[in-house]
Amino acid sequence: MPQFTKKAIMQSFIKLLNEHPLHKITVKQIVEDCGVNRNTFYYYFEDIYSLTEEVFKDAASTSEPLDWASNTWQENFTYIMTFCSENKKLLHNIYTSMSRELLTKYLAEISQIFVEGLVRFCADGTDASEEDIAVVVQLQKYTILGVIDEWMANGMKTQLDSKVFTLGPLFIESITLQLKSLAEI
Repeated sequence: MPQFTKKAIMQSFIKLLNEHPLHKITVKQIVEDCGVNRNTFYYYFEDIYSLTEEVFKDAASTSEPLDWASNTWQENFTYIMTFCSENKKLLHNIYTSMSRELLTKYLAEISQIFVEGLVRFCADGTDASEEDIAVVVQLQKYTILGVIDEWMANGMKTQLDSKVFTLGPLFIESITLQLKSLAEI
């Protein structure tokens, strides 16, 4: 039962974040929405900011391992970004708040998982060392973060999927060239 209660608090918070800016959400609103008392909220979370962090951790941990053998990188990226696509209002409300660093941290973790899988897939059968792979992962992670940040800064008006499919060929080619160049050094 305790995990159910914790999840109910998190779901109420997500619902409220899709309706209101983060700084306008109170613990009182959250507990009223999910039908628990304040003490129950504080049993699970120190404050709204720790709840925000837990929501992102939960979203990151529920991502299934990506299937690089069967899926294209665009399909894997779209799968990873489902939370972002389904919660644009929530992201906007956090992106424009004082808790933006929590969002950035979440996106960096997700991007790391995605990019590392893709770079390792591209490096399979090459002479790329672990150091080479790590360098390319860092470069490409920041590329992805830049695309996502620009998307959020511009009000998330376009579908993220369309950006991904447009940049796709350049992204794969860039990874391949970087791995090749590093292996030759």
